Amino acid sequence: MRKFIKPKGRLLEFGSGARPRLPFFASVFLDINGEATNRLKGLGANAIKSSLESASFPDQYFDLVCGFDVLEHIQNDQRALNEVGRILKSKGKFIFSVPLQKSLYNGFDKTCGHTRRYEAKELIEKLSRAKLKIIAISEHGLRTKSQFIDKIGLFFLTRAPGLSIKFSDIFYSLSLKIAKKKVRLIKTNFLEKMSKMHGVLVVTEK
Repeated sequence: MRKFIKPKGRLLEFGSGARPRLPFFASVFLDINGEATNRLKGLGANAIKSSLESASFPDQYFDLVCGFDVLEHIQNDQRALNEVGRILKSKGKFIFSVPLQKSLYNGFDKTCGHTRRYEAKELIEKLSRAKLKIIAISEHGLRTKSQFIDKIGLFFLTRAPGLSIKFSDIFYSLSLKIAKKKVRLIKTNFLEKMSKMHGVLVVTEK
C-alpha cells in the first residue's frame, strides 16, 4: 500500500481491530470493539470506538481509507460505502478486501459473522453507486474452496479459539512471506478476474 500513501496525507482504517495495517502513528483507526481501540490508544495510536457511519468526519477529509475484511460483516454495506465516498477527497483511494462467491458461503462464514460473500458484478455496482471506481485488484484471502478444510477450521475456532488463533498467526505469517513473491495488481478485466477468485483486494479511486 505504500505507493498509495501520500506524504502527510490523512489516513483512515475502519474495522482495524487491534492489528491495523496502516502506519501506526500517522493514521486514524476506527473499530466498534472498545477493547481493541483501548489497546491501540494505550500504544499511542489515534483510535476511536465507533462505526464508520457514526464517526461523522467532514466531507472530502481523507486521502486514503482502508477496510480489510470488514464490509462482509456490515449489514448495510451500501451505506458504509457511501460514507467512504463522502469522506474521501477527489482522487482519494479506498483499499479494501472482501470474500467472493456466494456459493462458497457456509458455516465458517456464519461463525465469523459474515453477512454475505460478494459476487463480482454486485460489488462493482455497489462501488459505482458510492462513486468509487476500481483501478486495481489482487487475489486475496487465506481460505481455500475446500469444504473439508473449512469444517476443520470451524471445529478449532468454536472448540479451541485460543489455539485456533495461535495456529492462524503462524499460518498467516508464513502465507504473507509467500504472498510477497506472488502478489501483483491486476488493472484490467476486473469482472472476469474477480469471477474466478474466492477473495479479492480492491483499490478504488473517487
